[in-house]
Amino acid sequence: MLTEVLVPLGGIAMIVAIVWFANVTRRKSREHRAELIRHLIEKFSTGEAFAAAMQGPEGARLAETLSLEPTKPNERWVGLFVPGAVLTCLGIGFLLLAGSVGGFIPGVAIFAPGAGLLLSAYVARRSERHGTNQAVEAAGGTPLDPEGPQRGGTELP
Repeated sequence: MLTEVLVPLGGIAMIVAIVWFANVTRRKSREHRAELIRHLIEKFSTGEAFAAAMQGPEGARLAETLSLEPTKPNERWVGLFVPGAVLTCLGIGFLLLAGSVGGFIPGVAIFAPGAGLLLSAYVARRSERHGTNQAVEAAGGTPLDPEGPQRGGTELP
């Protein structure tokens, strides 16, 4: 009786804790950035003094720290691929254990969204690559052949 209540509550508490931790981390990052900007405003009274300080390597490092844009490339397919792979693997596990879990319904219910996310990641990656090739062609270059020797070792087929 007690485990029937505690297990679902534990799962809900874990989700709440993860969301709370992500929000606290994001808020602290914003507060830190605001504090740095406040110190910069106090330290440099004129724009010329600030520009002179930003010319050195410390200024470049500071500009990178204060950058509002992410430093990693924003690839939409990565955000779809990771949960898709996890759900697909869990679904396959439930399908393999179908007899002891209670039929095929839980396995299919977990596998189907995972397969859908993987398919979405594949389509997003293809459209991203296609958009990149069109941008290169518009600039007067030739797009890289994905099957050619220029292919890096980190790309997915």
